[in-house]
Amino acid sequence: MKPAERVAWLREELARHNDAYFTNDAPLIPDADYDALARELRALEAEHPELSDETSSLEEGRRSRISGLPARSSTRSPCSVWTMSFDVDELRAWAERGAKTLGEDVADTLVRGRTKN
Repeated sequence: MKPAERVAWLREELARHNDAYFTNDAPLIPDADYDALARELRALEAEHPELSDETSSLEEGRRSRISGLPARSSTRSPCSVWTMSFDVDELRAWAERGAKTLGEDVADTLVRGRTKN
């Protein structure tokens, strides 16, 4: 399959899953499988910038929400990537970004679940 075809398929598939998850509150696949599709799309868009699209299904999922729930703040929290960490290196990178943004003590608390008294 050509990259453009794969990107188109991934966008359609992610849009379908976004609708099921955010609109119908009925996910069709586990989060890890969704994340794998999203990572593949991001990688293809990075490898082929001409295929990038600001209206990508990845962004649409972030804007969608389940009916009846309040809209989320558009401010991205450093903690929002916690669920996207699948290995120790990704978790360390997240902690380093948190330390730069929030300070060492806060990042240490988030990672280790403790406070310094």
